[in-house]
Amino acid sequence: MKKIDIKLTASLNNLEELRKRLTSFIYSVHPEISSDWQQEIKLIATELFTNICKHSQAAGKPVLTRIKFYKSMVTLFFCDKGKPWNPDKISPPNLSNPQESGYGLYLVRAISKKFRYKYVKIGEYNNITIIEKELPEDYPDHL
Repeated sequence: MKKIDIKLTASLNNLEELRKRLTSFIYSVHPEISSDWQQEIKLIATELFTNICKHSQAAGKPVLTRIKFYKSMVTLFFCDKGKPWNPDKISPPNLSNPQESGYGLYLVRAISKKFRYKYVKIGEYNNITIIEKELPEDYPDHL
């Protein structure tokens, strides 16, 4: 297992830094992995970090993003000091009546193997979102 912890302040200005560090880490662990798969992981991270910045009242507070690579999957954890929220209570968007926003969690769930939310108090953080994404089936085991 290989992991990285990325601690940034909850601000949309830090979104590019998150994506940059995530890209560098993925490349260091699996340099041959497909760019489509990398884009899906970055989309998940982008959507969840954006939701934390916009909706959790965590602006200016630290957000911990932890990414762990296992033999056949990657797990992403998002911990913040914002307001607790339950993504299971957020309705999916009405695709027959398109709107400008509200697709983030829908997309994350669609491309993830598993999406779990748990409210816990760990150290200074109080929210954990866990996303699991399988590595491509044809990708050789490097870990």
